[in-house]
Amino acid sequence: MRYAQFIGLTTKAKELLNSYKEQKTCLTCSHVTTPWKDNFEAKYYKHIIGMFGEIEGELHEYYLNEEFLFREIIQAEPWSSGPVIFLALEKKDGTLIHPWTEDEINNA
Repeated sequence: MRYAQFIGLTTKAKELLNSYKEQKTCLTCSHVTTPWKDNFEAKYYKHIIGMFGEIEGELHEYYLNEEFLFREIIQAEPWSSGPVIFLALEKKDGTLIHPWTEDEINNA
């Protein structure tokens, strides 16, 4: 069966994004949520399209105090019965933050 495989970001990139979240507890029911901190925002900017035109996911840009920090990009799309989609975070100057290594991509 052929299909797109969405791998996403590295663990370190996910940890970086999670550092911009905070736990909040409802005082009434004690429900815990982890929204973005008030001064941090994730904005959708593009869909990831699979091999049959289906939407596999969304790419986001991240802002702190309305200033651009980084965006999610497709770092690599090797083929294995369909595209295997690896994401990375990219700074404004094009520098990748916590990208996948070649070995990680080849052995996924």
